[in-house]
Order: sequence, then C-alpha cells, then structure tokens
Amino acid sequence: MHSTDIFTKAESIRDVIRYIRLFKSATLVIHIDDSIIDSPIFASHIRDICFVKEAGLRVIIVPAARKRIN
Repeated sequence: MHSTDIFTKAESIRDVIRYIRLFKSATLVIHIDDSIIDSPIFASHIRDICFVKEAGLRVIIVPAARKRIN
C-alpha cells in the first residue's frame, strides 16, 4: 500500500473517531425511504447502522410507509 493511501485512511479514521467522541450517547434518528428498503444495498445500510449503534450512539429507525399506505 502506498504511503499516501495509508495517510489518507488514517486521517479518515481520525475523523470518524472525532465524530464518535462528539456524538457519544447522542440519539440519531434515521429515516429509511421506501426506495432504500427495496434496494439491493439495504443490507449494507443496516450493517452501517449497526456500526453506529456499536460506536455508542442511540439509533431510532423510522421506516417509510408511503408505498404500503398507498
């Protein structure tokens, strides 16, 4: 791996850690649109939300219901 790639990844990790510290114990409300629920990358989004929860943030998921109501 090239040294600039390593430096860029390290900076990204530091940025994430700063945000985790800043928002530790915060509540994050996430609205998930129907198009996301029906998309093939939905599982990836849920996995990312799990990482946010594991980082110490409280997560509230608000699923869309427009398609199901209409």
